[in-house]
Amino acid sequence: MTRTEEFQELRPLLFAIAYRILGSVSDAEDGLPRPKPPYRTSEDTIPLIGRLAARYDDSMITKVLNQQQRRTATGMSFTPANVATTASATASPPARAEQARTPTVR
Repeated sequence: MTRTEEFQELRPLLFAIAYRILGSVSDAEDGLPRPKPPYRTSEDTIPLIGRLAARYDDSMITKVLNQQQRRTATGMSFTPANVATTASATASPPARAEQARTPTVR
């Protein structure tokens, strides 16, 4: 069990203790930190893929996203295949066609 899972399990007890000490619900909620999700949401990742697709190939975008520990909506690491699918849905068709004709330097 991770520390985050342990905290989530004990959160109701900690809230009850904080409420008894502080005397109000809002103060008790403010006193307990909210854990951050372990990965970024797709709301900021999808536009990023669209911007990167104009300049970089799918394998480079995959490396960038995985280095930043971004995850797909299902919580998986990115692959060139799902980057290509997302990029083609967000980029304009002429920009994507131009990228396909441009040779990739590795």
